[in-house]
Amino acid sequence: MKWMKTKFPGIRYREHLTRRHGVQKDKYFAIRWKVNGKDKEEGLGWLSCGWTEQKANETLAEIKRNIRDGKGPQSLAEKRAISEREREAESARQKAEAEAKRKEALRNKSFIEHWNGYFQADTNKKKCTWKTEDGLCRKWLLPAIGKLPLHKISDVHIQAIKRTMKTAGKSERTIEYTLVIVRQVFRFAIKNKTYSGDIPSIRKRKTGGLLPDFDNKKQRYLTRAEADSLIEELARHSKDVHDMTLLSLYAGLRAGEIFSLTWGCVDIDRGRLVLLDTKNGTTRTAFLNDTVKAMFTCRNRGKHDDLVFPNSRGGKITQISDTFNIAVEKLGLNNNVSDRRLKVTFHTCRHTAASWMVDNGTPLYFVKEILGHKHISTTERYSHNAESSLEAAIKALDTTTTTATETEIIART
Repeated sequence: MKWMKTKFPGIRYREHLTRRHGVQKDKYFAIRWKVNGKDKEEGLGWLSCGWTEQKANETLAEIKRNIRDGKGPQSLAEKRAISEREREAESARQKAEAEAKRKEALRNKSFIEHWNGYFQADTNKKKCTWKTEDGLCRKWLLPAIGKLPLHKISDVHIQAIKRTMKTAGKSERTIEYTLVIVRQVFRFAIKNKTYSGDIPSIRKRKTGGLLPDFDNKKQRYLTRAEADSLIEELARHSKDVHDMTLLSLYAGLRAGEIFSLTWGCVDIDRGRLVLLDTKNGTTRTAFLNDTVKAMFTCRNRGKHDDLVFPNSRGGKITQISDTFNIAVEKLGLNNNVSDRRLKVTFHTCRHTAASWMVDNGTPLYFVKEILGHKHISTTERYSHNAESSLEAAIKALDTTTTTATETEIIART
């Protein structure tokens, strides 16, 4: 393609051999100028892309003016580079604005929005737990702080919720449970980076929080006669519930540990169970007495990964059957008992196992390891069961003192 001159100095073009633009052949324009005595040339573009002789001349005039004035782009390449930098700067500005708006939207995200996100994200909780927490949240929390962003929720709001629930006659345990939901939502938001800041204090007053001290520890445990009656009653109605109760009563397992137990973790010959990923996030070994060994022997052993106690659909049980509570009611174990700490529940079986061990003189450290407690302070709740042993230890001092005195008298004579 041959270069052809135009009526404008420094502007030339060449025609495409075949391609046409309208009735004429398509043209490619270029400009030429001098910088410090040297010729410089740059292509502009095609007529079909919007370039004309007049536009090319205006572009060349702008470049010459910039060279003369010593400012602005002095070539098309420089002009394109400047435009690219401006586009990048504009893009960065838009991204920064979008990020600022996003952060502001997160900052103003309401408690109820965070709660809904938490409610949908946590699939580890039992359905009954979610139902309870959602009910407490919607009744007591959302009317008070539901529309507030997290950064505006303070100890004052927590105290107001507590007063409202107290006035309504709610127990300290229910109040604590409700306020703990607030902490869970804040922690969820922090974990998901939708909130950064402090969590309102909801703990006991002695640590600067808003809840009074109260003892919520289970105190009830079964006597041998009560346990035997319960086991016999369950055997008449449900083999699974009977066997699970035996396992909690004589091996100290939690309900969740029983529900998750697979046959690959059961070693009847050695009398041991491997409990994987327990409540404390650890794996521990549980030991079986002859009663529990016999129970496992009588069950149909499944494959390695099969659950020992599956539900009717072969899946994992999420809560103990009502058969247990019906048996407890029939035996009258909770008759005239209003304090929840003294009521017999499935967890009472595990509590009973610990209490029996302490009654038999098992050191608290051993009980801690058997039950899988993370801290010895949790196990120390059973220390009251050892009072008879402590009393016997003190009375033994009388014998020791008497013997020592008699020995001294004999020595002097």
